[in-house]
Amino acid sequence: MKKLIVLAAMITLTATFASAQLSDSATLTVTGTVDESIEMYVSAATNNPLTLTNGGSAAASNAMGIVSKFGAAPSGGWVRSATFDAASYSISGNVKIEVDAANTSHNTIAIAAQLGSAPPTGISWTVNANSMTNLASGSVVSGQPLDVNDDYVADNVALVVTIQDSAADAADLGNVITFTASLTTV
Repeated sequence: MKKLIVLAAMITLTATFASAQLSDSATLTVTGTVDESIEMYVSAATNNPLTLTNGGSAAASNAMGIVSKFGAAPSGGWVRSATFDAASYSISGNVKIEVDAANTSHNTIAIAAQLGSAPPTGISWTVNANSMTNLASGSVVSGQPLDVNDDYVADNVALVVTIQDSAADAADLGNVITFTASLTTV
């Protein structure tokens, strides 16, 4: 009987040691801050839209082709307006500027447009009837409210290129227009 009790005690002691657990823990501390952000896209307008490559992105482009007062019509959605005996003519087309903001307390937006390089002599650009150059921006909109989702859409933004009859043959009309959105609180 003694042997049985000793054997039972050894089995119990072995089982106790075998079932003992070893554990540890570690932590991960996460830090971060929400930051307001803004994103802007150029896409096709509802009326008189320019034909865009990569429309709906921040890097859209348009090919207006060869432009003349009475000969070849521009391509890419540009519309020519020329009057006989006038000293200039123009081509025009519209784009849509879409702005998506997030996590902002700002409630109004201003959008401006500026040329990337000086146009050739005899060529001028306007955006929504406001002159724009490579040195000064033209206003697209100013002081407009953001919607409930902190978004804003400026549809039918009018781009007009005026070409004087005195402009050089083969003058390069190409340019980069940079649209800039600024959010403010009013």
